[in-house]
Amino acid sequence: MAAQDAYEQRGLDRVILIPAAQAPLKPHEVQSSGEDRLAMLRDATEWDHRFEVSDYEVARGGVNYTIDSVRHFRELYPNDT
Repeated sequence: MAAQDAYEQRGLDRVILIPAAQAPLKPHEVQSSGEDRLAMLRDATEWDHRFEVSDYEVARGGVNYTIDSVRHFRELYPNDT
C-alpha cells in the first residue's frame, strides 16, 4: 500500500522495491531468507507495471544500509527522482 500511495501521490513512472538481504537492526528477527523475500515480492508484483523488483541488496548479501542503496541507484539512474 505504501508503494502504491507513493506512486500515485508523487506521479512516479515506477517504484523500485528492494528487499534487504539482512536488516541491520533486526539480525535475528528475520524468518525468511533474502532469496525467499525476493521471490515473494516478485510474485506479488509481477502483474503490476508500476513496480520493479531489484535484487541489489540480496545479491550483495549481509547487512546493507539505506544510504548505500540510495547511492547505488542515484548512480544507476542519475536523472530520476
